[in-house]
Amino acid sequence: MQQINTEHTLNVTMAMILNIGNARSLIAAALADVAGYRYQAAREKMQRAEAELLTAQQLQARRLVENAEAHCFVHSTLFMNAQATLVKVMSEFHMTQNLVSAFEHWEPEQ
Repeated sequence: MQQINTEHTLNVTMAMILNIGNARSLIAAALADVAGYRYQAAREKMQRAEAELLTAQQLQARRLVENAEAHCFVHSTLFMNAQATLVKVMSEFHMTQNLVSAFEHWEPEQ
């Protein structure tokens, strides 16, 4: 049972990592769009990044609930690092959202 639980945690963690990585790549691409004054493209990428982060959050929450219901917490350093990275990327997401809005409303001096 413990091995199945550990393997499940690993599978969930790897799925989280993929979603988080996809979100981070989309955020970086959105910033590149902002630099090129392509605000609509940036917003589209941010929507996709948000969906990736939401999926990662749902995976995280589901795994935490499963651990609580089983009354057996599987310690996983990888899972803990994925959680920390999720928080960091969510912060990057929110900062980038604000930057897109700020730059979209800013007009360069002519």
